[in-house]
Amino acid sequence: MKYTYRDYLFGKTLLRYVISDETGRVFLNVLPQDAKKAPNETFETVRISGDFDDNYDWYEGALFHLQLSHHARSPYANSQKLGASYTDMRFRNQTVTRTEDKTVIETLVASDEGYEVCHTLTNYKGDDGFLVYCTFKNNTGKALTLEMFEGASLDNLSPYMDDDGSKDLSVHVFKSGWGTEGVHFEYTLPELNIGKGWGGNYKNHKIGTQGSRPTADYFPIMAVEDKKAGVIWGMELYCEGTWQIELSRIGWKLSMSGGLGDCDYGNWTKTVQDGDSFKTPKTLIASVSGGISDLCDIFLKMRDKDIVSYGKSSMPVIFNEWCTSWGKPSHEKNLELAKKLNKSKLRYFVMDAGWYSGAIGDWEVKKEIFPNGLRAYTDDIKKLGFVPGIWMELECTNEGSKYFSPQYDNMHLTHNGDVIVGSVGLARRESFWNFTNPETVGLLEKKIINFLKENGFGYLKIDYNANIGTSCDGYESGGEGLRQQMLAVHSFIKKIRTEIPDIVIENCSSGGMRLEPNMMSLTDMSSFSDAHVSVDIPIIAANLQYIIPPCQSQIWCTLRSGFGKDRFSYTVASGFLGRICWSGDIMSLNDEQMEAVYKAEDFYEQVSHIIRHGKSIVFRTQKLINFRYPEGTQAVIRYSDTGDMALVVYHSFKNPQKLKIPLSGKWEAEKTLYDADIKITDEILIDEKKEFFGNVVLLRKTGD
Repeated sequence: MKYTYRDYLFGKTLLRYVISDETGRVFLNVLPQDAKKAPNETFETVRISGDFDDNYDWYEGALFHLQLSHHARSPYANSQKLGASYTDMRFRNQTVTRTEDKTVIETLVASDEGYEVCHTLTNYKGDDGFLVYCTFKNNTGKALTLEMFEGASLDNLSPYMDDDGSKDLSVHVFKSGWGTEGVHFEYTLPELNIGKGWGGNYKNHKIGTQGSRPTADYFPIMAVEDKKAGVIWGMELYCEGTWQIELSRIGWKLSMSGGLGDCDYGNWTKTVQDGDSFKTPKTLIASVSGGISDLCDIFLKMRDKDIVSYGKSSMPVIFNEWCTSWGKPSHEKNLELAKKLNKSKLRYFVMDAGWYSGAIGDWEVKKEIFPNGLRAYTDDIKKLGFVPGIWMELECTNEGSKYFSPQYDNMHLTHNGDVIVGSVGLARRESFWNFTNPETVGLLEKKIINFLKENGFGYLKIDYNANIGTSCDGYESGGEGLRQQMLAVHSFIKKIRTEIPDIVIENCSSGGMRLEPNMMSLTDMSSFSDAHVSVDIPIIAANLQYIIPPCQSQIWCTLRSGFGKDRFSYTVASGFLGRICWSGDIMSLNDEQMEAVYKAEDFYEQVSHIIRHGKSIVFRTQKLINFRYPEGTQAVIRYSDTGDMALVVYHSFKNPQKLKIPLSGKWEAEKTLYDADIKITDEILIDEKKEFFGNVVLLRKTGD
């Protein structure tokens, strides 16, 4: 078997397109050039039909995966990969376009039947990874129905192996949940049961999240690490609805691919008429010599260009009164809070739920607590130097709202003709506005956008708590209905920003259930979690260091007047893992506690550039920490992009233990938030004896 290589070098990364001269199939290798060993380049092929000869090292992989409804299906039990729709396609051509800021490689493959796919890969100048998507074009003269279309695939993993990888490969994923966001798991192949058996050519492990809260179960990221070669590959999806990432065994090597949830997982099919096309969501791919922190740092730096203007030059502090009033705000009480905080550096004063009468969806001001209306309230907040903010759950209506009644059913999402009603725990039921209905959007422009303008709000916290599920009526499949709904929601959020250009928008979904790249690119920052007062706050905030930009991670720093000095420090230090959001017993904090708040804000202002631009590494004495009953010690070290400074945020839990953080070069502690005995040589030794204590240390490099 002969192959043609098309190689492109970007910095330290080689892109190698491998084209079979015999079959015309093409796949992509991403290879760091500083790896410990050279890849195996024998390129012997395992036939797609199934050849179990142990001497074969390679197989003919894929740039993407798709399945059309009229074709033979996949050999996998739980996947549509490698069905006839893909294996019938052949390489046609490749074009490269270079501009000052980016390089775009377009690879066209097509079938004799008349459909084609263009695989588009972009490298922006300075990025160590790549953005990919695929465009399906129907030129067959008839309508075709897609049942699966994954726009990114990294195949023949690992190219450095001489066996099936059971000893040397590990798989990284990040699981999630309400108040348990971003837990990092690392598995061996036998633990996932995708080691090679005597006939184990077609094993598949799929992760994903179904419905309208895309990080409720997993975050859309997966990585495969070759421990022996010291190389890791990964992908991260931009997907606002149901998504999937699959790790598949094909012979001796693995294939990692991802995209929209397919017909089985996401109830998704898409009919493409003759002459029409369909584009997949974007995916980031990368490979690097190193581990999971190095790979995730590449993705986070690539996502930096998505972050809207807020936070690029400064990172002001936020206050949200939710953990102060617990849903019982008022003009008078909020004004008292704002006056108490007049010496603070905070910029945004946010009023959370409870300001409205009726229910979610009505958005009528509660006159008894705002007798002069919200405009009078926001004017008073502005006079004190703060930007007023407000909470809204704008995509839903709930029981008690006039819009929850049957006469508005035509403006809500349905499934099989019935209005979809989601549950928020066991507390309430919600229906969902249909954002693909122009009548609905017209109403919400008045109820939301005009409301924000007329009342002078400069900050909007968008919450979202129930889940639509995988299916909505109105399109060729329930999954396509969900996709169209989520795209329409994003269009509405963009319209808010267009109509109110200076508004700051916070993304919240039961805390952190929408922390995926698309939604985060639309909004200025995101609520990291619904952990408000609990001891797990720094644990969750550390979890998220690898998967969302810290400068967008808004962390609840809820201050209680009854906290002792240690627990007070524990709470304050948590805010240095992202964006500080004060809340709590502000009115009853004593002078000493308020001075501690101001001192923390001064320190935060000095180090915020490291939070904004840097690389984080998480260290723990326990690999997995019990959220409610944590033990041991945790530290996050974040190196500045300039390499001469670092920020260490550490927390002790019950039964704290010694924690060592290795350092490269010579460093010294320039400043600490609280007094602490920290030993620094070629490592940092944290030997904190106090339980539930937190601290922040600024390091400066003094030599190599």
